[in-house]
Amino acid sequence: MIMAVKNARLLNQFFIRASLMRSIPIEFNTVLALRARFQGNSRVTNESRDEDEYLPEHLESGNRYRLRKKGQRAYPISVALPLFSIGFDGKFSNQPIAIVAIESATHYDRGQEEGRPRGTNYAPDIWTKGTYIVESIIRKGDWGMLEDACMGLVIG
Repeated sequence: MIMAVKNARLLNQFFIRASLMRSIPIEFNTVLALRARFQGNSRVTNESRDEDEYLPEHLESGNRYRLRKKGQRAYPISVALPLFSIGFDGKFSNQPIAIVAIESATHYDRGQEEGRPRGTNYAPDIWTKGTYIVESIIRKGDWGMLEDACMGLVIG
């Protein structure tokens, strides 16, 4: 009986250590940042990215859009967040382009979705997808006035 308890404890410690070694990092985001599709008049062509990973061509207040981001990201739901554009150099825009509210965000393993077999050396390819609604478009220079007003504002 003592040996069984000792083996159970060792097995439990093994599973705890194994789960810690295979942990998936979670990012907590208070802004939404999506890649720009256009630079000037030229359109970005990158077949490895989905359409939902980019900013829509025309943002309109009140419309819903889909998002997809690599990694497991936690967003506040139904809270006003600034939407930033990520340029071709990977840098954020100086000011947000809109105020949005995340309606839903779910996580999935893209590797399983694409049919990759799970094995002992399987590394999950975790992504976040969801929807957001544009509450208002920000014109250049308006962010200073809106910054204090929108942070933490609950939409709904």
